[in-house]
Amino acid sequence: MLPILDIALFPTLGLLSIFLIFHFRLKGLIATFLLLWLIPYFWGVAILNQFDPERTSILDQIWLIGGWLPSIVWCLVVFLVKYLIKKNHGRTFNR
Repeated sequence: MLPILDIALFPTLGLLSIFLIFHFRLKGLIATFLLLWLIPYFWGVAILNQFDPERTSILDQIWLIGGWLPSIVWCLVVFLVKYLIKKNHGRTFNR
């Protein structure tokens, strides 16, 4: 059961982040950053430690210290895609 929960976490957060950024703009960008950074940390501490008490928390500490970087990268990629879609929305492509 644990691998299914663990595998489902990041796609769920990824889709939720796309919705938040597209719908709430800058507030969604900030909320998504915090969501992508802190939810996996608390997921590891609260949920995964209950399933495996022998589990070391070194990955949790690494994510807490450096997990903000992939979170910012993902947020900026989604925000850039949103910007490009909005910029090219009315443009027609002539060949």
